[in-house]
Amino acid sequence: MIEKVTSILTNTVADEAIKRASIAPIVRKRGANYEAIYFARVMTDYMVEQFNQPLRDVVVAVGGLFFDNIDDAFVRKNAPTRKKTG
Repeated sequence: MIEKVTSILTNTVADEAIKRASIAPIVRKRGANYEAIYFARVMTDYMVEQFNQPLRDVVVAVGGLFFDNIDDAFVRKNAPTRKKTG
């Protein structure tokens, strides 16, 4: 039984790894704003996925708690709404 569960989990992890490896990275280069850009893009994608809207004002409000340089212009420039695939 343990071998079967282990096999299923291993296959699931392997399938997910293959799927994620084929996706382009969220941020291509590490720079001064790497973390802020990553946060803005992931949060914007999450808002689109959950609410079908980027809700950038929410991204700015939450991002402002962690980063000094996030404002509406930063989010619009660095986190464009990406089309959902699949």
